[in-house]
Amino acid sequence: MYPITRFHKIFPQYCVVNQVFNKEEVEKIIDLEDLEKFQRGQVGSGQVGGSELNKTSRDSAIMWLPPNDSSDWLYRKMAGLIPQVNYDFFNQDIEAFSFFQYTVYRKDEFYNWHVDAEDGYSTLTRKMSAVVILSDPRSYDGGEFEIVVGGNVTNPEVMKPNAGDVIFFNSWFPHRVRPISDGVRKSLVTWISGKWH
Repeated sequence: MYPITRFHKIFPQYCVVNQVFNKEEVEKIIDLEDLEKFQRGQVGSGQVGGSELNKTSRDSAIMWLPPNDSSDWLYRKMAGLIPQVNYDFFNQDIEAFSFFQYTVYRKDEFYNWHVDAEDGYSTLTRKMSAVVILSDPRSYDGGEFEIVVGGNVTNPEVMKPNAGDVIFFNSWFPHRVRPISDGVRKSLVTWISGKWH
């Protein structure tokens, strides 16, 4: 047998999909703020004993948006988008995505360099991450999203996408949200998982 590469295409494992959500849909997502309680964002796997409040790594308010009558449309829309993005940019074996984490960054709040992939045992592991931008980039200063996509940590991609855009990336890629100097930055985050092979 003579070895061949599995795929001819090189998958970038990263993309920004523009205008997934229109202005009215973004406002409808923001209205969901009233349905759940906010808490301080933690760092870690979320498993028992695996998360902690660490303001040197992360300072933001979060809440969880489970699927319900008010958010079902949002879950259905993402469930339709994720397989297409996976086909075009990732080619991962995926099965499900997590409940949305709604995150709010205010003045001086941030999230330092981290990866989303989990290090504990689980039947499913995070393979892709998605960030839905809910704030107009002109409404806040700072808060840039930075990600290392080519392995060069000294030269990350830096961006402030528009409200309604969705950033997808490999969950192993280091990324961060720079401190907010003025205004408020809102986003939704979810993680797309599949089995290890």
